[in-house]
Amino acid sequence: MNKDLHVEIVRHDASVRFGCVLCGTYYEASVVAALVSSVNPHCGDICPGCLDLGPKVAAENARFHIVQAMNSHKEDIRESDWTFEDVRAVADVIALADRIEKLPADKWATSMETDAKMVTLDQILSEDDVTD
Repeated sequence: MNKDLHVEIVRHDASVRFGCVLCGTYYEASVVAALVSSVNPHCGDICPGCLDLGPKVAAENARFHIVQAMNSHKEDIRESDWTFEDVRAVADVIALADRIEKLPADKWATSMETDAKMVTLDQILSEDDVTD
């Protein structure tokens, strides 16, 4: 099931606000690292910070952030203010972290690789503009 999970670098025409599926950080970018699989074409976006950590540490951090969030909302949980969707979202992040942790290095891009791909893509796009 994990064999087809990988990171793809996606370029948008303009900067868009994204939320990291692992740490919850929001960031704005025109280039994003998207976590994809054949089962789910978009499992979420990964911020540059988590991307730089690599799959194992990023997965550990995702679990840490979930525990922190749950600890800070203990009263809400006790009072049953959490909905089924809230519980499901926590379970989904933990399951995704488990899958990410097992990813081989060739399925995970780094920011340096992302930058290199974007420079190449920018050059290709610039050349297309010249030839039009």
